[in-house]
Amino acid sequence: MGDKNFAWYMGAGREPESCHGPFASREEAIAEGRGYGYDNGFTVMEADKAVPSLPDADDMISEFLDNNEELADPDGDCFGYDFRATREQEDELTAAVQSVFRDWLDKHKLWPTVWTFGTMRNQEYFALAEVST
Repeated sequence: MGDKNFAWYMGAGREPESCHGPFASREEAIAEGRGYGYDNGFTVMEADKAVPSLPDADDMISEFLDNNEELADPDGDCFGYDFRATREQEDELTAAVQSVFRDWLDKHKLWPTVWTFGTMRNQEYFALAEVST
């Protein structure tokens, strides 16, 4: 999932492992690629940045059960305490946990600097022959 703030990027080869950018336009990305003189051509693409995922109800419940599995075993199945939450209860927990986590990250300016793409589109490869013309 991406942040939907698309910009143009350019990287070496058909499937770049890293990219230069962002660029305001496709043409700027192509001009940058031509300037590098890559032996294997280059690819331009529109991309947005990935959005960090936040913990959800499943994460929290699993952690809670794992951390407390030796405290109770009412079923006698040696797997600790079991409970089932409804979809509505899980949605409520997810909303609450993510709100608190998001506020905490904002308050302490701890959001990670994202360098991976969330979504890529309009990829176009330029071979060496096309680049030199």
